Amino acid sequence: MIDAYFMDKLSNKEDRILLIKERRQGFSSGEVKPIPYEALIYYLEEGFSEVKKRERRNLRMSEVLESIFYNQSVYLRNREKEILENTMKRFYEELYSRLFSIIRKANTYEVTWHDIRLNNGEVIFNGVVDRVYTKLYVNDPVFRSELNRLQ
Repeated sequence: MIDAYFMDKLSNKEDRILLIKERRQGFSSGEVKPIPYEALIYYLEEGFSEVKKRERRNLRMSEVLESIFYNQSVYLRNREKEILENTMKRFYEELYSRLFSIIRKANTYEVTWHDIRLNNGEVIFNGVVDRVYTKLYVNDPVFRSELNRLQ
């Protein structure tokens, strides 16, 4: 299932991959007008493009020297961040690649609507707490603003 509604309502385009969910039963109609299939593909390709644009960040020599002579924890913290960013980039690239492979093989698609609500700071999707949407709600101001508007 691809949540097309929030595709253009995230601060970071590469995070659009987080709107892919396991198949869930939805409603055949709803209040929100669906976006065209071509627009959905465009948004996903744009997200994938943003992931591929990210460069591997290597530490500058000054950071290395500074951390060795002054504070080794600075060096370790920077390396941890670099490793995390590179890992997430590879993970997102793999997810986008798999998604496009599945989309190319699909002959048809079905448009459904789903119930999404807020309850004490948690996002409830089809009656179940959704950890990914809750994390987006907490960390992404564009997503949070749109979800608040829908309530």
